[in-house]
Amino acid sequence: MIDEEIKQLLQKNLEYSKETHKMLMKIRHYIFMQHIMNILKIILIVVPIVFAIFFAVPYLRETIKVYQSMMSEFNSATGSGAVYNGVFELLKK
Repeated sequence: MIDEEIKQLLQKNLEYSKETHKMLMKIRHYIFMQHIMNILKIILIVVPIVFAIFFAVPYLRETIKVYQSMMSEFNSATGSGAVYNGVFELLKK
């Protein structure tokens, strides 16, 4: 009689253990997929930024050169102090 109860309890315990193991495997799979998705998200964000910086640097250099040449021509035409004084007066208002 006691052996019968122990056998039934062990059988129930085995069933619960199998069920728990199945749930654990699903959770582990879910966590693994979340790690993969996080890595993909980071790659999808970082890689385009790196490529944009890599390809934008020549354009930015050219833009800065054009801006500097425009500012030097503008300053030589108006005098360097006149431009800054006018800007400061506008900002004070």
